[in-house]
Amino acid sequence: RSLGPNAPISARVETDLPVLDENDDLAHALDMLRTHGPALAVMHQGGLVGLLSQEQLGRFLMLGGVPGR
Repeated sequence: RSLGPNAPISARVETDLPVLDENDDLAHALDMLRTHGPALAVMHQGGLVGLLSQEQLGRFLMLGGVPGR
């Protein structure tokens, strides 16, 4: 069974980290990392899908950022 990006996420989590979700853009992520610390919880439909650190986002931007933009 594939767990692609449209797979339902049933796990609900609570975190003390600032949360980035599908409604946030890259500028908001950068601002949150600058003001709230070293990592963000990345959520999709209320489920935790990963953590994003300042270092990871920096590497992503150095490699060209979002395709097509």
